[in-house]
Amino acid sequence: MRTKKILFIVHLPPPVHGVSVMNRIIKNSTLINQAFSCDFINISLASGPDDFRKHRLLKYIKTCLVFFKTTAKLFKNSYDLAYITPFPFGVAFYKDALFIALCKRFVPNIYLHLHTHGFKSAAKGPFKKRLYQKTFKSTQVICLSQRLIEDIEGLYRGPISIVPNGIPVINTRNTYVLREKPLQIVFLSNLISGKGVLLLLEAFKNLVLKGFSHQLVIAGADADITRQQLIEYTQKHQLESRVKILGPVYDAQKHELLQSSDLLVLPSNYDTFGLVLLEAMQFGLPCIATSFGGIPDVLGDGRGILLKERSVGAIEQALEELCEQPELRLQISQKAFSYFHEHFTQACFEKRCRDVLNGKPETLVYL
Repeated sequence: MRTKKILFIVHLPPPVHGVSVMNRIIKNSTLINQAFSCDFINISLASGPDDFRKHRLLKYIKTCLVFFKTTAKLFKNSYDLAYITPFPFGVAFYKDALFIALCKRFVPNIYLHLHTHGFKSAAKGPFKKRLYQKTFKSTQVICLSQRLIEDIEGLYRGPISIVPNGIPVINTRNTYVLREKPLQIVFLSNLISGKGVLLLLEAFKNLVLKGFSHQLVIAGADADITRQQLIEYTQKHQLESRVKILGPVYDAQKHELLQSSDLLVLPSNYDTFGLVLLEAMQFGLPCIATSFGGIPDVLGDGRGILLKERSVGAIEQALEELCEQPELRLQISQKAFSYFHEHFTQACFEKRCRDVLNGKPETLVYL
């Protein structure tokens, strides 16, 4: 049987963010590279998280160069399938839509893997809605969760494969222990306002005023919020001894931070799945997060605390509840650790992706 030939047009690191990390896993996957003949084109343009929405001449020049490179590959090769991970809004969507339109002229099957939420809200107005509908037409969609299907209602009709994210296993034993107070609370993500770091800081400040004795560590790369802004906030509210502001942490440093912490908080309306939640789960670290996107699939059924609303008050309540109930933390740790190894490993993700690209998805729904 002839090996299926696939062109992957994807965002790869740098910068490091959820979509680029998952695309790198696919690119480096032995399972996928053995199953298919794969070519990859990197369409990342940003230099870092703080550069995502900036308009620079160099970005447009790079887009043109990558477009010509893609066109040349499409002329030279006969691909069975193109795999693209589009962003839902702004110039990034128009760029991705251009590549999707190009591939439709050469490739019989187009798969769109949606890692980000916001397509429905971005497609406001008759012109934009028609553009989004045209972009989705004659494609096959992959979603991270059935909860995210509503984001493309009215824009797409057809089969949807469900492929949750998965990450490499680096820890096979749950080493989470109940420590003496003060506990260490951690926020670990790029400093994007939608991820809720300012809400967490305000909630933590209010709890300290009530006598809260614990510590907060914030780690992440500058984006629309900077490390300096957070430092100035802690100075203004006299929190320097209680809040530690780090820059981005990776690999061993990140794993050490997760292992040394007692709980993780992600009050985000930006993350559709939250890779950092998976990273925490494999260390048995209890998590508090918003009930947004596919996050309930990750932390539901007692595997974490889902905020009733994305507010300072809700974060305060969840922090008090989890910090004051050690047995609850231990129970969450055990459930989260087991569920991660059953459902959210890199091996699970690679197998699901391979099966979808082979036309044999594990979970298929229709819209």
